[in-house]
Amino acid sequence: SPQPHHQNPPEHYPGPLPERAVYGFALHLAAWFGFAAYLVWAVLPEAWLRACGFTYLPERHWAITGPMLIPLAYALYEFSVGFVAWRACRPLESVDHVTDRLCRATSSAPGGSLPIVADIDASDACWAALGCRGSKKSNNSHCNGEKQ
Repeated sequence: SPQPHHQNPPEHYPGPLPERAVYGFALHLAAWFGFAAYLVWAVLPEAWLRACGFTYLPERHWAITGPMLIPLAYALYEFSVGFVAWRACRPLESVDHVTDRLCRATSSAPGGSLPIVADIDASDACWAALGCRGSKKSNNSHCNGEKQ
């Protein structure tokens, strides 16, 4: 008995496909056509455009104002993202930058090494990284708070 023919589902990859290439080329042509139409509208006198049959045209000041809105919109977007990020942050004095409610106490690691990978207290990790594990008083200048 013949086996039924099963097609494998198509793979999804970001490489160029013929369908994407056609849409990309159409978008490319539309962008160039739009830019050419903008230049014709911005440069040619209004009397010539009316003679060609274009009767409904925007005001001429939009030839300068419209393109200037693009960098303004970008700057407003960047400012808004920065402001939202700034408002979402805790104050610098907040203990939440160092620890949180999920932080757990860790036992000492063998041989003075860092404890296992976990959500550990930041002060424990700092003391272990600077070679100060076991005793807060050490010969290491980092541990005693001295500047080098």
